[in-house]
Amino acid sequence: MALFSSLTVALALAVPAAADPSRVASIVANMTLDEKLGLLDGSTSDYTGATTAVDRLSVPRLLMNDGPQGFRTSAALAGTTTAFPSGLAIAATFDVKQAAAWGDAMGEEFAGKGANVQLGPGLNVARVPLNGRNFEYLSGEDPHLGATLVAAVVPEIQKHGVIANVKHFIGNNQETDRLGGDMVIQERALHELYLPPFEAAAEAGGPALASELEDMRAATARVEGVVRSRFHEAATARDDAAITRWLPLLRDLGLADAAAADALLEHLRARLRAAVFEGSDVAAEPP
Repeated sequence: MALFSSLTVALALAVPAAADPSRVASIVANMTLDEKLGLLDGSTSDYTGATTAVDRLSVPRLLMNDGPQGFRTSAALAGTTTAFPSGLAIAATFDVKQAAAWGDAMGEEFAGKGANVQLGPGLNVARVPLNGRNFEYLSGEDPHLGATLVAAVVPEIQKHGVIANVKHFIGNNQETDRLGGDMVIQERALHELYLPPFEAAAEAGGPALASELEDMRAATARVEGVVRSRFHEAATARDDAAITRWLPLLRDLGLADAAAADALLEHLRARLRAAVFEGSDVAAEPP
């Protein structure tokens, strides 16, 4: 059931016209196990990240590219990229129309460069002044501002056939030791400060969340459970997805760097394949 649920999300993202549940079910029923697993992990590409296409069923690859304020061109991709204003600069305008125009222009450029997922915009609230990524985030110091602006940005990006992948959910508020930070958040602060921009993005039609770089620990385990279950339930209802951050996954599995990504993907795919045949859940363990 969990595998099927994840596949329906992946297909809904990869094939927007597949919003019809019967069409999604039909595609899944005609996929091989390896084709299904190819939608749930990654494959190499010239973009920041990618899934595997299923050409015979007309399921394209998801081609994900950084970043929150414009297309980060790699050496392998031809052409130039526009230096758009940062998210914080747009926040400083307090102007919904300017924010919408920003999203529109970025969505057009991402589509023109072949990407169908923009890894942005960034929404974290600036709680730590020294955070090296504050400039990326559309909220500035005000969650209401972030929620208001992102509601205008997401539809403008997505009207070009590009998925807005808002990030980093949730509590990514420092750059120092970003892969090992422990963000302890009180329940009231969680609901009043950290969640509103992401909730607004989801309500505006943003179907994807990128998870945080740090470990998020709410003040009690109950609160952490509420947050995760609440967004899981909402995502399932809307066919949304959460995209795991690459670097923390490699760290958690004890791998030194991203050069081990291909071995990791094959390892995880083998474990998932075995779990399907065994009818059991599978945990990610290092190869």
